[in-house]
Formats: sequence, C-alpha cells, structure tokens
Amino acid sequence: MATASLILGLISCVTILLLIAFAFADLSRGYCLGVVGPGFLCGLLAVIAGHRAKARIRRSGGTVLGEDRAVPGLAFGYLGLGVSVLPLLGITFEYYLIYQLAVVGNPIRALRTINTAAATYADRYKRGYPPTLEALGPPTTDSFHKSPQPDEKAAGLIDQRLASGSLPGHAIKYVAGPADSDGRVKTYSIHIGGVAPFGDLYYFTDQTGVIRKEQDKEADANSPPIPE
Repeated sequence: MATASLILGLISCVTILLLIAFAFADLSRGYCLGVVGPGFLCGLLAVIAGHRAKARIRRSGGTVLGEDRAVPGLAFGYLGLGVSVLPLLGITFEYYLIYQLAVVGNPIRALRTINTAAATYADRYKRGYPPTLEALGPPTTDSFHKSPQPDEKAAGLIDQRLASGSLPGHAIKYVAGPADSDGRVKTYSIHIGGVAPFGDLYYFTDQTGVIRKEQDKEADANSPPIPE
C-alpha cells in the first residue's frame, strides 16, 4: 500500500509539469481535462493508499515497514490532488460565467422579454406601458392563505431578476414616458450597459420594439439596429 501510494502520488504530480506545458502551448481545455482527470484520480488513490498504509504500520507496532514510502506518497498525492482540483474549478467557473452571460445575462434576450411584457401589460390593463420595471415583476402577498394575484403594480410578466434591473454583467435602466391626460403611458425607453469587465457594449430599445447597439458609448434611438 505504501509503494502504491508513492507511485500514484508521483504520477499525480506529473500533472503539474503537463499543465504548465499546456499553459505555454495554449492547448484546448479538452487536452487539459484529459490530463487533469487521471491526475486527480491518481492523487485521490495515492492519499487513500497512503493513509491505509500508515494505519497498518501504526497498528503493527513496528513490525510492518513502509513509512518511508507512505509519507512521501501522501505528500505527492495531496500535492497532485490540489493541483488537479484548481484547473477543474477554474474551468467549471469559466463555463458557469459563460452560461450566465450568454443565457441568463444575454442583454438582447432580456430586452426582447421586457418589450413583449410591456406590450402585454399595455393590452391587459389599458393604462399604457408600465411606469416601472417592478410593475412587470412577480406579485407578492403578505398572507400565507392567499396566492399572490397579478395586478397593475406587479403583473407577473417577467421574473424578479429582470424586474429589479439586474442582469449578470449588465445594468438595466427603464424610463417610462410622460402620462397623457387619461393617465396612459405611451412611450418608454430601456438602456442596458455593461459593467466591468463587460462595459464596452451598450443596448437600447423603446416601445417600437427595435433593439439598437453601440460600442464604447451609450446607445439611443439613433443607434444602429440589431438585425432580427
């Protein structure tokens, strides 16, 4: 067990050199995962074998040898295990961030959703467009015995994230136009700007439903439209 721990620990530590080589060679994540996976497994097995070997040696009262291999095996195993976990966590976080920005935090998708919700709001309540984003958000209730019912103040047409103006990597600003003599809001505008490090693209839309985009400056009604 001690010998196995040492061998597996050494194999696991080879991932350190390979990962450094991959970093300089700029190879794909697939190659990196192909090394990190076996390295992680070998490190884990080295730690398990090392601890079992040390426990058996300790119980033997000195009659079983192998301490000189179990200790470095554990050290190499933990080192290789730690080095393998870091890139796995990094790649997982990177894919999570990409998902957040591309799916959850997609500004074009968010603008289309709000435009559709605003049109539905105007048609449903006959009071024009919503005065705030919160008016499109989910309804709430203070009673445990009653289900929240949508109304003009909380129509339940978008989720709480959008209703609060929050979007991963971006900030949403909704501005309702002035109400007419009947109290109807006939215009609105929405600005979405990126926050660091995604602050180079800006988006704009209004009651026309056309989404416009600018780079390095705030978008407005005169900005180039995005093709449907």
